Amino acid sequence: MLKNLLLVIVGLCASAPLDSQVVGSAQGPAHEWYAGAEYSRLNPDYWSYPTVYMNGLSVYGGYNDMVRHHYGFGVEGTWRTLLDRADGYHKEDSYLVSGRFIYRVNRFRPFVKVGGGLGDFDSKAIPPATAAPGQNGVHFMGAVGAGIDIRLTHRVSIRPLEWEQQVWTFSPHLLGPHSYSFGAAYRFR
Repeated sequence: MLKNLLLVIVGLCASAPLDSQVVGSAQGPAHEWYAGAEYSRLNPDYWSYPTVYMNGLSVYGGYNDMVRHHYGFGVEGTWRTLLDRADGYHKEDSYLVSGRFIYRVNRFRPFVKVGGGLGDFDSKAIPPATAAPGQNGVHFMGAVGAGIDIRLTHRVSIRPLEWEQQVWTFSPHLLGPHSYSFGAAYRFR
């Protein structure tokens, strides 16, 4: 009787850790390359007060490495441009490379990112010109952001929300455009 009771207790205790080793199939691979596009609602922080948001388009791509089951790191490159260029005279494009921290919960991947790059600013106007000397041209910039990716299929994920705040070196004051974006990405590997 004591042998049977001991055998049952050992069997129950041994099976619990063995079952906990299974990883769900919706988690995806530890390493992945991806590319995607986003539609952005952008505050250019220059032309209109009160704030008038402009439309933008972003193309992004990168690499993620899930170093643990629930979190990982990534690198992402983004090109963002304004589509609502008032009479073709206002231009505010950015080229950004960011490091990302990703936290994975099943199909959901919230992330934060920090990066830097270049911003291309141009404000031409039929008299008088609106840009001060030294403002038109390429400027260094930094950015912080946050968002969430949701995996729909093995290859496709959507990004229903991403927020990004940029800070440009701009004379005489800093320029701080920010955007809200949504889009989709395709995973290659």
